[in-house]
Amino acid sequence: MATPPFNPDETKPGDSDIVSQFPAVERTFRDIVEDWINFEHDPTGHHAFLEGTTTARDAITDWVVGSLWYNTTTSVLQIVTSIGPVVWADVSGPLGTAASENTGTSGHTIPFLDGANTWSATQIIESTDADAAVAPVYELYRNSATPAINDLIGQLLLAGESSTGVKRTYADVIGKIIDPTNTLEDGELVLRAIVAGTLAARFHVGAGVYTPGATGGDKGADTINASELYDDGERIAASKLDTEQATTSGTDKNFTSPFATTIGFEVLWDGVSAAGSTDNIVIRIGPSGGLETSGYVGGTSALNAHSTWGGGGFEVATGPAVADLYTGRTVGSLMNAGTNKWVVSGLVDEGGTQFFSTAGIKSLAGLLTQLSVTFDGATDAFDAGAVNVRWFGY
Repeated sequence: MATPPFNPDETKPGDSDIVSQFPAVERTFRDIVEDWINFEHDPTGHHAFLEGTTTARDAITDWVVGSLWYNTTTSVLQIVTSIGPVVWADVSGPLGTAASENTGTSGHTIPFLDGANTWSATQIIESTDADAAVAPVYELYRNSATPAINDLIGQLLLAGESSTGVKRTYADVIGKIIDPTNTLEDGELVLRAIVAGTLAARFHVGAGVYTPGATGGDKGADTINASELYDDGERIAASKLDTEQATTSGTDKNFTSPFATTIGFEVLWDGVSAAGSTDNIVIRIGPSGGLETSGYVGGTSALNAHSTWGGGGFEVATGPAVADLYTGRTVGSLMNAGTNKWVVSGLVDEGGTQFFSTAGIKSLAGLLTQLSVTFDGATDAFDAGAVNVRWFGY
């Protein structure tokens, strides 16, 4: 018995009208119905497009490959893919379920809403809003009932292939919970990249920004914390103030550089005094092997008087008296990294009576790692004031 052509826009009595119910997939249904069949029965009398329950479908035995059935039990459009026995495949389904066996790699297919999809073309999310509000919005929401510190809550992968065709993630962006406490939440954005075959974190954005190897991590709002900083290829040195030491007693005030490579130092004097007037106060420097006690060449001047010295250290002042209080600064700078040559200059006030200026030079056996404020003899000791060192290096 012949039947009129099937019209995908027409709703039959009792029809679920799947096109109007799911307008997002209308084009898919039209393609299937208009391109593959044009009537409810093919010329041989076999069923081509019908609808009903699963039981009603299975009661029919004369299906052919390509026949369609709208399953009212599951609300899914199905197609016969083979016969003997008859095998059905879901062509589409209600939104919110696995909508198609084809995941969107080609043709007018419907993507999964509860499964993975592979998109073969550029996808555009577009907003036509004319106001200043943010739009469009793409949200990755981890709806966890038990959010915890260090939970990773979303990831954007940027993948490619290796030279042998292996799929690799070359970079990604990850969201991270630092503190889930309500109204006090803290989050972090982690940027990762693959280097020498290893995918690892390279940059963190929280209150401030920091690199994974930086000591102290996030230092707070408007801060950058990194182990190294460069300006046009040249490494920028950092500075660090050491811990002040009292010079009220003792003979040696030793300081250790915090840097692997030290390129400068400042010795800061605050009313430093010696208990006697036999020995001169000097600065000694040295590599990891120890402080060096010879090879210092330079001179010290007080007003028009000048004293040339050499040997046991950079002399800060000449012939200190018991009442002398030295305040000022002495600066040392690395002059030649190849020979570890250092130059030193400084100016200290003797306590209101005169100034002492000093300058000198010294080459070390290795990288400078330590410094000592001490005496060039074994007679005197400190009895007042304080001294500290600011280091420069990286």
